[in-house]
Amino acid sequence: MALGSNVGDRLNNINNAINLLSKHVEIIKVSNIYETEPWGYTKQDTFLNACVLIDTNLEPEELLKVCKDIEKELKRKYRFKWGHAK
Repeated sequence: MALGSNVGDRLNNINNAINLLSKHVEIIKVSNIYETEPWGYTKQDTFLNACVLIDTNLEPEELLKVCKDIEKELKRKYRFKWGHAK
């Protein structure tokens, strides 16, 4: 699973997301964290990105709901759709 943040305390956002995710799935491994430039809509801050290898018995729709709930708990705001200004 890929994670990324470019708003606020980016590192803390990723760590919090991993911590919350671990309450629902088994975290097997977490990658290094990389800083990357935005693409698509490039007038935004740089990202921190990581990947998490997980094991879960959740169905895809259930896992998506868990992810959306985590985003909501962390107060993620959707300002752009797929990197384009709305």
